[in-house]
Amino acid sequence: MDRRCSAATPGLRRAEPAEPGAHRGAVEPDPPLCEHGEQRPAPAQDGPHGAHNFQSEFDSLGFKVIARWAGEPIRAVIAVPADSPIQHLHQLEGKRVSFPSTDAFVAYAVPLVALKRAGVRVEQVFGGNQEGTLAQLKARRVEAGAANSRFLNQYAEREHVQFREIYVSEGFPDLAVIAHPRVPAATVERVRRALLGMSSDAAAASILTLAKSKGFEAATDRDYDGVRRIYRLVGQ
Repeated sequence: MDRRCSAATPGLRRAEPAEPGAHRGAVEPDPPLCEHGEQRPAPAQDGPHGAHNFQSEFDSLGFKVIARWAGEPIRAVIAVPADSPIQHLHQLEGKRVSFPSTDAFVAYAVPLVALKRAGVRVEQVFGGNQEGTLAQLKARRVEAGAANSRFLNQYAEREHVQFREIYVSEGFPDLAVIAHPRVPAATVERVRRALLGMSSDAAAASILTLAKSKGFEAATDRDYDGVRRIYRLVGQ
């Protein structure tokens, strides 16, 4: 699980001005996420987040991207043990490959498209989350595993294990914060300003430190066209 998502996922309760012209947002954790930025939106949520909102089934709801986690783009990686003889995707034909779950975007939908494009069929094994997937790979219960590049590096360093990447995807923007159209425009704008101002707000410093986050950056729906494209390619 991405620690930022469990510690400081944008479940905003309020975005009230601390003084004229200033806005502060209180951020409280939402339920844990199963994979980096992965949480299915509930129908009642006004401010959901995660890649699933870009699936075609949610197109008619009119969600609007108002911000995203700051930082470098995230990439899907298919990795093998450092001493594995496997060097290319086509060598995975018929092999056991672990994924966190079918709900994962970066660590399932993206690598699935790559495998389909390469004409490679694999035996899908599921680890439950990225931790479980890489644990299976470390124990050599599978020949390869899929994760996001950030988590792969963190896991390898923590567990003192070496992996070799045989596939790295294009970059995708980090977790989006999305507003439902029924939320008043003025409220959406206050929330957006509160999020974008967190990186310079002393009151938010402890939250960002705990989440190991740089805060939030401006984002629009167009930034997530690549996410929509991947979902369409896997029929979602």
